[in-house]
Amino acid sequence: MTLNDGTLQVKKGALKTQALNVNGKAKLTGTVNTETLTAKDKTVLTIGDKDSDGTLIVNKAELNGGMLFLDPVWKGNDLIGDASGVVVKKSTALDGAYVVGQNSKISFGADLTAADNAFKRSREKWGADGITAVAYIASPVDVTKGSIMVDGSQTTALGVLSAGSVKFADKSLLMVDASAVMGNKAAITGVKSANVADASKLYLDNAKKGETYKILAGSTQGWKAENIISNNKLLTFEIKAATGNEYDVITDSKSVKDAYGDQLIAGDVYDAALATGGVATDFVNRASDDHYNADDAAKISALNSAVALNELAGVEHGAYAVNNLLTNAIADHMSLANERTHDKDIWAKYIHSKETIDGLAIASMGGQYDSTYNGVIVGADLYKKGKAVIGAAFSYVDGDTDGNTIAARTENDAKYYGGSIYGGIQDNTSLLMGDISYLHGKNDIDQYNSGMNLTADVKTDVFSLGIRAEKSLRAGIGKFVPYTGIRYMHLSTGDYTNSLGMHYNTDDINLWLLPVGIKYSADVKNGNWTIRPLAEVGYIWNLGDRDSTQTVSINGISNGFCYDVTDTGSYIARLAVEAEKGSITYGLGYGYQKGDSVKDNQWMASVNWKF
Repeated sequence: MTLNDGTLQVKKGALKTQALNVNGKAKLTGTVNTETLTAKDKTVLTIGDKDSDGTLIVNKAELNGGMLFLDPVWKGNDLIGDASGVVVKKSTALDGAYVVGQNSKISFGADLTAADNAFKRSREKWGADGITAVAYIASPVDVTKGSIMVDGSQTTALGVLSAGSVKFADKSLLMVDASAVMGNKAAITGVKSANVADASKLYLDNAKKGETYKILAGSTQGWKAENIISNNKLLTFEIKAATGNEYDVITDSKSVKDAYGDQLIAGDVYDAALATGGVATDFVNRASDDHYNADDAAKISALNSAVALNELAGVEHGAYAVNNLLTNAIADHMSLANERTHDKDIWAKYIHSKETIDGLAIASMGGQYDSTYNGVIVGADLYKKGKAVIGAAFSYVDGDTDGNTIAARTENDAKYYGGSIYGGIQDNTSLLMGDISYLHGKNDIDQYNSGMNLTADVKTDVFSLGIRAEKSLRAGIGKFVPYTGIRYMHLSTGDYTNSLGMHYNTDDINLWLLPVGIKYSADVKNGNWTIRPLAEVGYIWNLGDRDSTQTVSINGISNGFCYDVTDTGSYIARLAVEAEKGSITYGLGYGYQKGDSVKDNQWMASVNWKF
């Protein structure tokens, strides 16, 4: 296809052609994808105009001394994706002038999508008050016989530009894929004269600490250090002292604490991690990288989420909740509301519990996760003499927790094993019962954070001792059973080290639970069956160490922070029905518990055998 003086306009779709030959002055609007672009000396091909944008995608451009001019498309504050653009895929040697005018962009070695994504990671703003012209270099270019001008003030094509010249004006942005300009490779080679304005900016995409990146080969002039940015918030930049005719940038890292301030839970730990090398350093850099976390809020969330690994996995709260499932099942079995004699009974209870946690405080953020527990408690009344009963119960519970923060997803596959010795003194109208219980938990944690999988194995142990008193009050065919009690709970979490090498030490927790409530039950005879509806309402106060402190360290450097394990208290309600025939009693029930941050729905099924 040959384009002489005139306009090539593509209104719908895109024009694909093997070759585009341009003579004289010509204009292109719409999208044209061509294998080769060939021009003659003094040819000016304008991409877009003031009313329409234009996009040219070309594998190889042969300007032969001509000019490719990206004309302005300035409609309000159009995003960069709506501006005129050029892609030169094979950009080793330029043989003409490439002028990026107002609201335009050019990409050497990558498509415009890659350029647009890099621009987003730079976090610069496109518009009259921000960046007005952009060049992206994904593979090096040679301007020995050509030139590049990135100047958003240009609205008309210029005269002939001298070979070997580069210009980056105020409000311009040069974006460079840093991985492509390491070693002896430079972003732009063959530079004879460089004009970089004080307000021009350089963005290094994929930059890493401790590297030297060559930007201009042939000139020591370039960008001010304060105008160099990257996708990694922790990188700092220094202009390498001139040892030859080149402009190089050296990278280093700055303090994590300085970068994020007081919102970070463990700034000292992360500064130590950044210095260790290996996987810990890799994580800190990833968490601070725009490739993984788009803004500062997400970066802080990523770093804090790793520090609060077991809190977001519900480790301590899960142990607290599962221990309550065990002890509450024993209390329900012994209750006066059930009309049981406890004469060598064997009983079992299946529980499906689904908790929603939203708001338990963790340093500068709140825990938010869902936990599901499926378990069975099996017990036996082993000994009875007069009013006294002694029994034992064992529990197994499988727990799954899934939680999310802005930047991380945390999963916990937990197993709990528990045992209890219980007993009571009981007559027809009163009960005083107690238990000594122990629960062991094993937590297998995975956190998906900043493109990495952080893992940890955490163990918990709960020892608890509780007493409860009930009184039966007859009311027609049924009865009310008010109750109150007190329970001491000691919860400990074992020290552990996660897959980043961060070590966690958690204070033990000593809680006092004060339940108070009332139950109602009634026996309804139906042939050989006795149907027993049950209802319960109550409240539980949590006193003592409702919150705890955790210390996280690496290489001897540590930070501590506080977090909540439980709400201050919660309301409970339960509905159930039992069906008794002969020596066997079956039961089904539903319970609901609600605190300020925790909601719990429970479904229960039980069976009791009298021997």
